[in-house]
Amino acid sequence: MTIIFLSGPSGVGKTSVLRKLSNLYECYLENSSQNPELKLLLQGSSSFNAYKSQLWFLERINDFIQKSKAEIVFVDQNPKAIMNVYSKYFLDTEKICTDDYNRLDNYYNQLTKNINDKYSCVIDYYLFADVEILEQRAGQRDSEKLSWFQEISNNFALLYRNDPSITFVNTNSMSLEEVSKFIENSVSVNIKINADNFFLDNIFDESIRDAKSVSGLNITYAVELMYGKIINLAVSKKKQCELFDILKEKYKENFIHTATSVHDFYSNIDEAFFKVADKSGGKYEINTSL
Repeated sequence: MTIIFLSGPSGVGKTSVLRKLSNLYECYLENSSQNPELKLLLQGSSSFNAYKSQLWFLERINDFIQKSKAEIVFVDQNPKAIMNVYSKYFLDTEKICTDDYNRLDNYYNQLTKNINDKYSCVIDYYLFADVEILEQRAGQRDSEKLSWFQEISNNFALLYRNDPSITFVNTNSMSLEEVSKFIENSVSVNIKINADNFFLDNIFDESIRDAKSVSGLNITYAVELMYGKIINLAVSKKKQCELFDILKEKYKENFIHTATSVHDFYSNIDEAFFKVADKSGGKYEINTSL
């Protein structure tokens, strides 16, 4: 079973995209207007309870996960973001005490376990846009502009920017249809990759065939073709690295019989992959343990 998270700050387009995708998949759409505490926050009321507000969001996701029986589900906002962006902000601004934050963290950890126990494939997308665009979109929907909007956007960037397992989607100039189509295609690729090796076999076979037709199977050129096909897949950097390493091992398994020296063959393959990694500007972090 597969769960796909769409995360990002208010106004980035998560809910709008999920409404469109809900015609094809089972989706959890975050309806913050039903959160009674959030209404108090937007009204500037001193009665606002940040702990109850954050727990409301986590509980709704947990309820959805427990009840869903679909093979593929989409969820509006990863609990990781609810906890490490919003709840952390409320802790830093003393709207949540340490004890309540720890209670939220315990609930979040159990929710994460529930997710990992139920879903064998977890895919994360981080939707982002320039702050000016986000503020404009959110302002069209919210009765008041949230005073912490800039800081929340920065916290999202800090949380996700160095995470290689995240697929980034810049919604600055993309239409709703374009974002939906990109995510739909990307999910399809991720599922194919996790389902079997046929998808990678095609990439490998095409790269070898094209390299032979041009250079008589120059190792470096064949690897460059593989890298080009992998880097164009709409998957995370971590997944790209994993796929590239799989192709490296597949190359060794298929052509070691053509080498006069096993040691020289392995050295040439490693050298080719290092050259491609260098040319890619370090986007591919080669696994030297292979």
